[in-house]
Amino acid sequence: MNINNIKLEHLSNVIWHCPYCYNDAIRFDIIKHVFVCWECCNIIPEEEGHRLLDGFFQTMTDDERKRYLLKDG
Repeated sequence: MNINNIKLEHLSNVIWHCPYCYNDAIRFDIIKHVFVCWECCNIIPEEEGHRLLDGFFQTMTDDERKRYLLKDG
């Protein structure tokens, strides 16, 4: 999933599970464009961030996915 095709303001409300501290505390920082765990402060590597996004969008229906994607995405 290309981050440029996503409405970032919606993505910043999603929380993921951290592989480092095992808390549900990863959020996407829309200013720095990185995934950060707010518990252990680790920045998630870009490749892992893409896996998080892919998994997130695979669980959605097409209608749900449209809410997060830009029109030309």
